[in-house]
Amino acid sequence: MINGKEYGWEDITAYMGGRDVMGFRSIKYTTKKEKEALYGKGNKALAIQSGNISNDGEIGLTQSEVEALEIASGGSLLDASTVFKTVLSTNNVCC
Repeated sequence: MINGKEYGWEDITAYMGGRDVMGFRSIKYTTKKEKEALYGKGNKALAIQSGNISNDGEIGLTQSEVEALEIASGGSLLDASTVFKTVLSTNNVCC
């Protein structure tokens, strides 16, 4: 779900390493915000303070797609500085 709208696989076009990725199996992401109790005098927390926001993501690919991306990136996906771009074709939203 993106901006309150649920999309199907046919709505998503993704580009990595300069090529259209066809072998997607899954996309997962999380956003977390650090929270910590703020203590002063006494043994009870006075407030909750917020800290940094972190984002994590994971994509699942078919083996043939991984091999094609490794060739496109020059060997290893871990060493690649590929740009990941997703286009939702239903309403021309680009992330």
